[in-house]
Amino acid sequence: MERVAEITGANPKHRVLELGAGHGIAAIHLAETRQCRVVATDINTEKLERLQKRVLSLRLESLIHTSVLNCTKKFRHSTASFDLVLAGSVLDRTKAMHIPVQESYRVLRYGGHLAIYGAVWKRDTPEPTVSRVLGNEVCSMADYELLLTQSGFRIAISRLLPDYLWADYYRQFIDALEAGTEKTPDLPQPWGWYEEAAIVLCHLNSIGVGLVIGRKDMPGEESSPPLTTSTAIDFLEASR
Repeated sequence: MERVAEITGANPKHRVLELGAGHGIAAIHLAETRQCRVVATDINTEKLERLQKRVLSLRLESLIHTSVLNCTKKFRHSTASFDLVLAGSVLDRTKAMHIPVQESYRVLRYGGHLAIYGAVWKRDTPEPTVSRVLGNEVCSMADYELLLTQSGFRIAISRLLPDYLWADYYRQFIDALEAGTEKTPDLPQPWGWYEEAAIVLCHLNSIGVGLVIGRKDMPGEESSPPLTTSTAIDFLEASR
C-alpha cells in the first residue's frame, strides 16, 4: 500500500475510494500515514461492520467512511469526485471487470489514479488446479493493461511484484492454521484458507501478484512516460 501511495502521490487533500475494502488494511494505512479521506466499500456487510468498529477504536471516523457497494454495478458516487481508486484483490475475483474499471474512470478527477493489485497469471495458459480455487476471473498483466487503456487510462506502472510478497501472504495462513489460531476459513467450502494457500504456494511458477496503476489524463495533456521496468524494479526493491 505504501508503494501505491508513493507512486500516486497520496496526500491529505486526496479523496480515496476503495473497492472491496475487506478488513480495511489499505484504508487505515492511508488514513494513518497520509491523512487521506477514504470511502471504504465492500459488498460484505459483516466485514464492513467489523471495519467500522476498528475505525472507531482507532479514532479514524473523521477520515474513513464505510459504505456497501457492489462494484459490478454503476457506482452511486459523483463524477470526478475522487483522486484515487483502489481495487486490491477484488477484480481478480470479479466478473464483468470492465464495469468497475469504467466506473473508476468516471468518478476520478483528471490526474487521478486507479490502482489494481492482486493475483495474475504468469503464463498464457491458466493452471486448472489454481483456477478451481481462485476462480476463472484471474487475468494476466497484459489483460489488465488492455482493460485500463480501453477505458481511457494511461498506464503509469505495470509490474509483476516479487514472489516473496505472494508467498509470505499465503504462508501466514498455513502457519496460523497449523498453530490452531485460525478457526474460520474465509472461503466457501470445500475450499478454505489452508487449501487455497497450499495450492498457491505449489504453483508460484504459474501465478503471482501484479500491480497495475492507470492515470486519468486531462484531454490534450502531454503525458509523462510510464515508469520503465528498471525504474519499477529499483523502486520496489528499495521499498522491501
